[in-house]
Amino acid sequence: YGQRVEFYNVETLAAERIEKIKSYMPEWAKQNFSVGSIYRLLIPSVLNVSKIIYLDSDIIVHRDINSFWKTNIEDVPLAVIPEFVNGMEPKKNFWLCRLGFVADENYFNSGVLLININALKSSENIFYNACDFVRKYPDCRLFDQDVLNHCFSSRALKLPAEFNSFIRWERHQKRGVENKMYHFVGTFLGDGLNFDLNDPFNKLYFSYFAKTPWFGLETLDNISKALDEVNKTQRASTLNMIRLLGKRDRAFFTEHNNIPAVKALFEVDDKELVIDASNSDALMKVLIALSHPAGQRKKIIFIFSGNYLAFRDFLRGQQFVEGVDFVNAMPFVSNLLGIPMESHSIVRAM
Repeated sequence: YGQRVEFYNVETLAAERIEKIKSYMPEWAKQNFSVGSIYRLLIPSVLNVSKIIYLDSDIIVHRDINSFWKTNIEDVPLAVIPEFVNGMEPKKNFWLCRLGFVADENYFNSGVLLININALKSSENIFYNACDFVRKYPDCRLFDQDVLNHCFSSRALKLPAEFNSFIRWERHQKRGVENKMYHFVGTFLGDGLNFDLNDPFNKLYFSYFAKTPWFGLETLDNISKALDEVNKTQRASTLNMIRLLGKRDRAFFTEHNNIPAVKALFEVDDKELVIDASNSDALMKVLIALSHPAGQRKKIIFIFSGNYLAFRDFLRGQQFVEGVDFVNAMPFVSNLLGIPMESHSIVRAM
């Protein structure tokens, strides 16, 4: 686009600060966070400018953001987009809000920031105090974001979602691609990036990805290998189902609005158990179904849920076996439930 690109070696320019921040990070954070995730915290010590835009690497700038750049932040350290404008529930998702350290309406996402460099430089002591504060709380799961929120959430200028729109929320709201910046955050089934190009957000992402140097023969080879792995897994799952269903009765666990589609796809008869996941006693019904009375055939539960991993861990904790007592049925339903084929593994392989 006719712009000049400059690269800064942060590990050289801010080596002492990187080591200092690492010393404040909890042990789990050191294992799960790339050092690159804290680079945004080092911007004031690396760049000699008065104001900058910071963007995460999973951001697509779709429309002109001149109005974002021209936002007046002379009297504030940051301009930010709060999490709640993207449908997030701060008290449910962020420990700083649960414990009352940050108000729900103030907690912001750190993926898009307009930064007043001078204001951040003058807050360096506050910043290290915040690092120390976060270290003391084992429930911290977003080290860099929580540090910034602890320092600046009540002082930051709040901007609308058009500058940091989460694609999972935009899909839920059934909106078109009209906003200025899109954040491809989300790993839940149907929320993240996948290969359904009828989806406008996937199409937006891949239209830009195809223009980059990273889209080439190596990418196509990675996609091919990943597809082979998906097919092998699918075939193995199908053969396992055939083997198990000769010895088991079927049962189904799904959300209320998906029951008709599941019944149609699996030709469920009236004698088979269908558990409505929306009911408060749903998990108890699953446990009762799996704990079959003596003399009765065992059941195998087909689980239809974007939160399958949580169910898997719960049932494993009850001594039930994945692939024997219960299975993830989402790969079998694909677009029937309005959720594209699970292709996160393919995207990751790219």
